[in-house]
Parts: sequence; C-alpha cells; structure tokens
Amino acid sequence: MDEDLPPPDRLLPARLAGQSGLVSRAQALAGGYSAAKLRWKVQSGRWIAIHPAVYLTEPGRDDWETRAVAALLFVGLPSALSGASAARAWGLSPRADDEIHCLRH
Repeated sequence: MDEDLPPPDRLLPARLAGQSGLVSRAQALAGGYSAAKLRWKVQSGRWIAIHPAVYLTEPGRDDWETRAVAALLFVGLPSALSGASAARAWGLSPRADDEIHCLRH
C-alpha cells in the first residue's frame, strides 16, 4: 500500500483491500490524509479520480468489480447494486452489462 500512510487510521489499508483499492474522499480524510495530500496523490498520478471524490489507489486496475465498487462509493450510503449488476455480484449471472446499476435508499 502506502509507506507514507499517516498514523491516525490503521483501518485504511484494510478498507482499501476490501474496496478493490478504492477510497472515497471522506474515507481518506477520516484516515488522516489532508486535502493537499489528496490533491498531490491525484496530480502526481499515484491515485486516479474515477468519479468525483472517488479515487483508485492502484492505477491500472480496470475490471468490473472495481467499476462496481467505484459506483457504490460515488452513490454513497446506503446503496446497493441492482438488476444485472446485482446478479453478477452474487454469482447468479456470469456476465453483466458494462453499465453498473445501483440503487440508493
């Protein structure tokens, strides 16, 4: 992960692992990153802004799961995949549309 991870949030690496290497701006700020550090990560290419306030911390990853998690982080809580996207996530369908379908409650 990041050798320069600030000490306040020891859970951030686990969160990144569980979210396909993605983090929301709010999660990164809560994890101890400053707004300036986030800007630097994106401007330097170390992180990629996938959606507004959603960052991919492992550039080069571009699979369906990563796009689905990015969509859920962008939509916010509480949200869930729906339709063909939910079927694929639960292993009920081998292939879903390239579009990610989400619902927000």
